Formats: sequence, C-alpha cells, structure tokens
Amino acid sequence: MYYVKAAEIFVPLKYFYGIDEKCSIEGTKLKVNYLIKPAENFMVLDFEEQRIDLEADLLERTNVIRQDDNGYYLTEYFIMEDEEIIDYVTDYRLVTERTTYEPNEVKAMKKLLESLGYYVKLSSILVYERYGFLKKIENGNECKIRYEDERQTIFIDTKTFGIEITRKIGG
Repeated sequence: MYYVKAAEIFVPLKYFYGIDEKCSIEGTKLKVNYLIKPAENFMVLDFEEQRIDLEADLLERTNVIRQDDNGYYLTEYFIMEDEEIIDYVTDYRLVTERTTYEPNEVKAMKKLLESLGYYVKLSSILVYERYGFLKKIENGNECKIRYEDERQTIFIDTKTFGIEITRKIGG
C-alpha cells in the first residue's frame, strides 16, 4: 500500500539557516551540533490503486515554508511504501512577512542565487529574502525577482527564468 504523508516541523529563528529540502522528513545536522529532528509525519491519503494515481495526487501538493515571529514552519509532502520514502515534492511556497512567493517564484530565486554562486541550501533563499536582497517585483501580469546589493541589481523572470544584470556605477 502507498501513502501520501506530510511532515511539519518548526525551526527556531536561530537555526533557520539549516532548512533544506526534506528537512522536515529527514532532519538536518547543523555545524553547531544541533539536530533539527525529523517531524512526526502524518498520513494525508492512502492508496491501494496504482502508483500513477498516487503520483498525480502528489503533484497537486506544494510544500510550504511559513515565517513566524520566532522561526519557520516547514511542511513537506512525500510518498511512502511501507516505511520507505519513494518520492517527495520538490516545489515550495514561501510565506514571509513581506509577501507570498509561489513555487515558480521560489524556483526563480534559487536559480538567481545559483547564478551568483550564493545558493547553498534552501535556507539561502530565506536569508537573502529576510534581509531584503531578494524581492518580488510585480508589474501587471509580469513578475520578476530582483536581487540587489551595493554592486549590482539582477532580475530574473519567474516564467522564463531569463536573467538580466544591471551593474551600478560608482559603487
């Protein structure tokens, strides 16, 4: 029998840099000898049907990272067969005090940070968004993510993932 399950954990603000994909499912070992323990998972659906039906259901779900005053709640969905994880959702919706970022916007943020060499793990996005380096810019139906520091401004389109770089003159 296959199961769609979810796991949700709360990561305190002082350890939010440890958040990564499957963090709530598998836990994370941090350099400061702190372990973000895997969550107690709970069943969302069970399937006796074919696995294809289960994967279709899984694709309709989106992981969520929700900011709280004291940290982040991370909810992740996955498929289990008996006690083995056989598939998991890789898309994340990010809900912060500034705005809500849809999965394609979070992917764009990741691609932008990767192009700069700044992406280490999922929490890289949280850090750069939290301190204002990453911002969502909406103009009608168009949506871009902007990265800005004292040296440069870079935009990435959330649909095509095309990157546009603007360098600042005079620092």
